Amino acid sequence: MNMTPILLQRAALVAILFAATAFLPPFTVSAREVMVGTGTAGAVVPASANPDDEIASLKHELAAHHGTLSDHTRLGFLLLEKGAPDEAMASFDEALAQSPRNPEALTGKGIVLARKGDLPQAERVLRDALFLNPAPARTHYELGLVYEKQGNTAAAIKEYKNGINTSQQGKMRGLP
Repeated sequence: MNMTPILLQRAALVAILFAATAFLPPFTVSAREVMVGTGTAGAVVPASANPDDEIASLKHELAAHHGTLSDHTRLGFLLLEKGAPDEAMASFDEALAQSPRNPEALTGKGIVLARKGDLPQAERVLRDALFLNPAPARTHYELGLVYEKQGNTAAAIKEYKNGINTSQQGKMRGLP
């Protein structure tokens, strides 16, 4: 089987994510995260920030009941990046308990499920996230990866193209 079309589509979407890293709120990723496939869909931590300090701060805020929905989601993405998928899932689940239709938390949960190998559930959750907010190229990318792992090349290519088209539509509307 010729893998060239899927690799080209995935590479094109990665290039878009790489070029527009700072312009995909709230689903932004660093170029390093995209390239190694372990990135988050949450806001990027500035290079000078210490993720461990931010994790500790968010955990403190949440323990004191001063944290917000976005704090749970942000913590989930930081924990996912740090390689703690079980803790990340707990944080995303807490965010979803507060707001079951939160596309950011759904994307995070979908990423964790995919990384853990639960591809059917990851597909469902990522599709739900895109139903609620079809714009994030990163969510299209993650869903494309799931389809690829499932052996569904046609769906993966379609999802990568959707991510590319979404990004291009944003640029036509004057968005970075």
